[in-house]
Amino acid sequence: MTDEESVYPVPVTNDPTLQDALLAGLAASANDLRAVANGLYRSALLSRLEKVIASVILLASFAGTIISLFVLISLHGIASTNRDNNGITRQNTATIKDCTDPTGKCYQENASHTALLIAQLEAATFVAVECADQYDGRAAIDTCITTRLHH
Repeated sequence: MTDEESVYPVPVTNDPTLQDALLAGLAASANDLRAVANGLYRSALLSRLEKVIASVILLASFAGTIISLFVLISLHGIASTNRDNNGITRQNTATIKDCTDPTGKCYQENASHTALLIAQLEAATFVAVECADQYDGRAAIDTCITTRLHH
């Protein structure tokens, strides 16, 4: 038996309606098995050994049904998580593209902010050079720069 084969094959689906139908079908199968086993158990023709065998078969069938339900519920949770993660990944990819593509809004906003900062640095450097040419001493140059940049 390979990893892909199973004693209890459970179809994998992301359709919540189909998943609900599969759960209802499994529950109905469990109820049918229980009814058959109860009928056999109550039959006066069964010996004690036959009752034990019927009980073991019932328990094995019930355990298989429970395992199938658990697997189906787990697969539903995994599928739901994957859908959520795929949406987040698409959103992050779109944001990255918007900020790295020259036609993106984020890219253009950051480019204009960068250009503004460079212009401000150039202006501050120009003011610092002018003040250094006009005044002697660190205190006088600092006062000149502060006065010109804040007016």
